[in-house]
Order: sequence, then C-alpha cells, then structure tokens
Amino acid sequence: MGANFWFRLVHFLMIAVVVAESLCGVLCPLTDWEDRLRDLAGEPNEPGSFVGRWIHNVLFVDAPSWVLATCYCLFALAVVTMFFVAPPRWPGRRNAGR
Repeated sequence: MGANFWFRLVHFLMIAVVVAESLCGVLCPLTDWEDRLRDLAGEPNEPGSFVGRWIHNVLFVDAPSWVLATCYCLFALAVVTMFFVAPPRWPGRRNAGR
C-alpha cells in the first residue's frame, strides 16, 4: 500500500472526528479559540461557528455590483481559456492517442 492510502486514511479519520464532534454538539476548537480572543480584545462574539461564519462571509459578500460583474467576466474568461488549454473530449470522437 502506498503513501496515498495512508494519507487518505488519516484524512478520513480526521474528518470522522469532526463529524462525531458536530453530531455530539461539541464546539469546534477554532470557534472556541476565536471567541476567547475576541473576549480578550473587547470585541463582541458573533453567533455561529468559526467555519460557518467564514462560509457565510464568502457566500454573501457585500460588494458593489461592478466587482461581482468583473468577477463573473473573469471566471467566464477562465472557462473559455480552459477549452483551449485542456480541450474537452467531444461525444462520438475517439482519442488520437488510443
């Protein structure tokens, strides 16, 4: 068994611990740490978990519409570029190398 197997096994075991903690209602250590640091700094604690707050901030970004439009255009350009950098396999066509 190669190193990839052991890496994947350890990764699975680590996420299994996270799942078990969440099912048992155990607070994420990062959330607890952040809340304590906010208390020490005199800042208010935000509701929710550490990861939940970050996901919320990424999904519900507060930016002007031109910023979002620029991001959409850049992403569309990246998608089109990938059609040339790594062209898709078209249905019904055989690979030239096989």
